[in-house]
Amino acid sequence: CAAGVMVHHWALYGHNAGYRKSGLFTLCADAVAVYRIFCDLCRDGHRHRAGEGGKLTMERILQRWYDMLSINSVNGHEAAMADYVANVLREIGMDPHYSYFDEDTARERPSLWSVLDSGRPGKTVLLIGHLDTVGVSDRWDTDPFVPTEIDGKVYGRGAMDMKGGLAAILETLTYYAAHRDTFRGKILACFVA
Repeated sequence: CAAGVMVHHWALYGHNAGYRKSGLFTLCADAVAVYRIFCDLCRDGHRHRAGEGGKLTMERILQRWYDMLSINSVNGHEAAMADYVANVLREIGMDPHYSYFDEDTARERPSLWSVLDSGRPGKTVLLIGHLDTVGVSDRWDTDPFVPTEIDGKVYGRGAMDMKGGLAAILETLTYYAAHRDTFRGKILACFVA
């Protein structure tokens, strides 16, 4: 899958894209790849169209990415990240549902799921990403929870794995929540601890 995303990106932008080895490259490639998945759901002649609140925008993807990079979601402490994602889902008209591991009595490791239904019969597509990151070592030169761009690369805990992918999923959901008439079936979104 990752190789396919990279090949797709290189086909669009060429192998000399200045950000190809940075977190920004991965984020852009993820956004394009997720968006194109849904082109296959559009079977009724509708074209993807820009519109108020519905246009895929890199600005919004980048803002959400930076927002999420600022949230400490080290494994075992994903609640703040889950709340952020749940709020975005509510803003776009989706109903987030929390679930917890049985042993998570402190409720610090929620997972979320939500369904975007077109109201028309069709396939169900699953978009899934994890909310947690690995721990932080003492070898960071920057604050791991302050997104920092240096020489065209963005540094922050989870920048590559997988907060960029989460931003792409949220942007895809934002678009299709505003354009339910452009696809058939359902989109099941899961954000796991």
